[in-house]
Amino acid sequence: SCSNVPITIRIKRSSDNEVMATATIYVTVNPYKLTYNANGGYGEPSQQTTDSSVVISTTVPKRFGYTFLGWSASSTATSPAYLPDSTINLSSDKTLYAVWKPASAISLSTIYTATVDFPYQEIYYTFTPTASTRYVIESTGSTDSKVYVYHVSEKEIGNNDDGGDGNNFLLEADLVSGAKYYIKICAYSTRVGSIPFTIEKLTYDVRYDANGGTGTMDKFILGQGDIIPSNGFTRKGHR
Repeated sequence: SCSNVPITIRIKRSSDNEVMATATIYVTVNPYKLTYNANGGYGEPSQQTTDSSVVISTTVPKRFGYTFLGWSASSTATSPAYLPDSTINLSSDKTLYAVWKPASAISLSTIYTATVDFPYQEIYYTFTPTASTRYVIESTGSTDSKVYVYHVSEKEIGNNDDGGDGNNFLLEADLVSGAKYYIKICAYSTRVGSIPFTIEKLTYDVRYDANGGTGTMDKFILGQGDIIPSNGFTRKGHR
């Protein structure tokens, strides 16, 4: 809406600077509009109006498989010019476009760090298993964190909040070889910070006992669905 700004005018006599008359006039000011465009996502903030500066909305848009980085005046930007809760100065109407980063691919046995820069930011990764088995995704560190796993079809496979040590997540999920999955990591509530995490096959130590026979067999580390090695023990009169 428009706003009326009062301006007071004083008429002074030049000889002694005495105020001879005063008058107040009102100037109509049309505020500038700040519009948000989710740029392929959804849930963008509502339009804001201001006479000069405004705080960027803390509402975070969403897009499956993409991490929201912030806002830019360019719809093709790859890095943000503004973050939620920062201040922008306006001298005309402006549209801000969401800046998205496609999910990064991850692999087994590597420590990754999801960095949450502002509240409610969701960090996406992709993972394509090479074996059909159970996998475990676990975070470490001090940031209270959550994890979700989705099939490429956007069907949720599972999620976890505090299954690990302290406030860390620990999620076990049965994944199929060759299928593409999305892993979404976020901090709990309005928290921010770094979240180190790994994804591994869930494995078990398997030890063998001759149980009256002879011979030796080494300990094996096996995952779900792995083939048990052939028997290496013998016992006279037994099979």
